[in-house]
Amino acid sequence: VQRRKAKRKRMAPDRKGSKAVRHRSEGICEACGEQRAIHVHHKLGGHGVRGRGPSALPENKLHLCLACHKAAHDAKGK
Repeated sequence: VQRRKAKRKRMAPDRKGSKAVRHRSEGICEACGEQRAIHVHHKLGGHGVRGRGPSALPENKLHLCLACHKAAHDAKGK
């Protein structure tokens, strides 16, 4: 009987960075420090090319609550 090898799911670099950001924040908004963080914000904008590039790095991301994430995007537009 021939067995198939289980395919391992590879995580895109961008998701790895986002996972690191979530771990770093411990679930608390990195801007206000009060609310539960639910969004990963790319400080450089965009998601990089297929999750690669500077915007995919954890140091260029923030884990934010909804209000702070909205404020970050509203401030960018001004």
